[in-house]
Amino acid sequence: MIGDWFGIVGGQQIHMDFREDGSVLYEIYGDNHRQTILLTYRIEGDVLVTDQPAHPQEVRTAFRFKDGQLVLTLDGVETTYERRNLSPN
Repeated sequence: MIGDWFGIVGGQQIHMDFREDGSVLYEIYGDNHRQTILLTYRIEGDVLVTDQPAHPQEVRTAFRFKDGQLVLTLDGVETTYERRNLSPN
């Protein structure tokens, strides 16, 4: 789970950077803008539990790995993410 994952949700590119300290940087790329959300996460079996400290409310998302990809299922909708390394700046 640790590392950078990219996917498309609702037509927008999503980047998630899962870190060893239990934090995740969640970025949504839209037309000429980027929204960044700082979250915390933990794993409970096959469930990813995320929370946004600024607006506390846990979100529980089923997850699995398939062919090296991360598949998240929330409210019956599956989203597939690919692991990628970010280029150094």
